[in-house]
Amino acid sequence: MVVWHRASEGTVNVAFEAAVADHADDLFLDFGRQSYSYGQTDQRIAQLAHLLHTLGVGRGDTVVTVLDNSIEAVISLFAANRLGAICVPVNTAYRGEFLKHQINDCGARVAIAETDYTQRILDIAERLPKVEAVLYRGEAHARPTTPPRLRLVPFDEALDEQPATSIRVDVAPSELSTLIYTAGTTGPSKGCMVSHGYTLNLARQYLQVTTRRSDEHSWTPLPLFHFNAWTCSVVATAVLGSSATIAARFSVSGFWPEIERTKARIATLLGPMVSLLAQAPDTPEMTRCHGQLRVVQSSPFPREFITIWRERFGAQLAGSNAFGLTECCLTTHIPLDQPAPPGSSGRPNEDFDVRIFDEHDNELPAGEAGEIVVRPKRPHVMFDGYWNRPDATAALTPNLWFHTGDIGKFDSDGYFYFVDRKRTIYADAERTSRHTKWRPRSSHIPTSPRSPCMPCPPMSPKTTSKSPPSLNPVRR
Repeated sequence: MVVWHRASEGTVNVAFEAAVADHADDLFLDFGRQSYSYGQTDQRIAQLAHLLHTLGVGRGDTVVTVLDNSIEAVISLFAANRLGAICVPVNTAYRGEFLKHQINDCGARVAIAETDYTQRILDIAERLPKVEAVLYRGEAHARPTTPPRLRLVPFDEALDEQPATSIRVDVAPSELSTLIYTAGTTGPSKGCMVSHGYTLNLARQYLQVTTRRSDEHSWTPLPLFHFNAWTCSVVATAVLGSSATIAARFSVSGFWPEIERTKARIATLLGPMVSLLAQAPDTPEMTRCHGQLRVVQSSPFPREFITIWRERFGAQLAGSNAFGLTECCLTTHIPLDQPAPPGSSGRPNEDFDVRIFDEHDNELPAGEAGEIVVRPKRPHVMFDGYWNRPDATAALTPNLWFHTGDIGKFDSDGYFYFVDRKRTIYADAERTSRHTKWRPRSSHIPTSPRSPCMPCPPMSPKTTSKSPPSLNPVRR
């Protein structure tokens, strides 16, 4: 029998405030050249909350951010939430129509952007009728064609003028924290409405999977404009009262020097990063760091590299025994220190009811592959639908089950296996025969989930550009 559980307590605001109360002078986040304690971060959040308030931001409003990995990206998310507002982090690779669509779709009147990205906003300013102010980091690039209604506000200068006194509104776990936009590969990208409760729950799930402890420093190069780094590195760190490094970008040559510098014990990566590092030549830093990383978590984590990370690099735990997507995450998981069959992605948990359906929404038995469908087993643990798109939300929830568009199966012991994208299988079947029913192919079964809350960047052995690589969402 499926049991409806009570909602988990807390919000993003309450979780961070508790961390500040207990760890004000302790290191919170390191960005390489600069690091910030919990107290210093809290002060900057308060100042930005005041600044946003003076610009008219309040409960239920949206605030767009187009920011590289930085303390400004972090405090923008927290400051918006502190006002009861909704932060909308935008992929920093976007420009033109992609950027215009997301800014207009979310209805933001205020945007916060790097100087270079501010220019992209100005380039389309005439087509952004709701935007009234842009907070920019660095020198302004105002042009004569900038609409008179659009205010350009220097971020650092305006922030320094604000008081550091506390300003906040009480929010419930059900209220929205962020809008995370899908990739838009099958149409205009849609904003996933992510509540405070969902954000906190995913952070707690990540801590369960990785078995991370409060005395373990974490390291990640993943972008803060996406769900993974925000929940699993920033919010999870605050929940633990721990510390983390958010790297500006990923570099094979710079990885081990960074791990050595930060004394990190936990690393959160992506599949391509795991593969490149596993195949890179030995370095003195790598040798000195042997056994330092206790946990290396990545989604996906190519099966053939797990042994390399354990034996060559001395990691105690390596892999990703979980499955999820931006709309609902993590739907299945088990801690990395528990044994699991090769190729599996965890087991059902207390947060989600996960079933495998055929094309008529009939449940399939263990061992048979079909569409993965999901329902929550407690309040506020998955998305609340697509922003301003009730029809799109309804289209994916026939019979009150969220249909993921993915194919998976359970074995007789309850372990879950991701098989493929539904569209991929049907497209292949269509090309083979219009009258042949699809069959899942074992070659498509990965070692870990296709997890759209994980960005998937183009990778190269060396990343030398000033800005982080373009990291694009995987989903729709």
